[in-house]
Amino acid sequence: MTGSVSILILGRHSGMMQNVISFLNSNGFDKAKGVLTNEEVKTELLTHQYQVVIIGGGVDGETRQMIKQLISDKNSNTKVVEHFGNPASLLEEIKILT
Repeated sequence: MTGSVSILILGRHSGMMQNVISFLNSNGFDKAKGVLTNEEVKTELLTHQYQVVIIGGGVDGETRQMIKQLISDKNSNTKVVEHFGNPASLLEEIKILT
């Protein structure tokens, strides 16, 4: 199931984003896309369907609520992972949701 899971990641640091995407890719999640801005995440959520949205630790509370509202408004089955910490724990968080 790993390769078929579409994942959108919102983070604030490009270096960390690349590390997370590389980590997910190396563990079979090859449909992971990262964005760094609120505008990018809005565009992605309004124009594409994702099974999982990962919100990184550097994202403020207002933005987190905006993402959840966009997903709710779209009546999507998208699962949200609010991730703080080491990327290694992401695998378990994603597997639990999918």
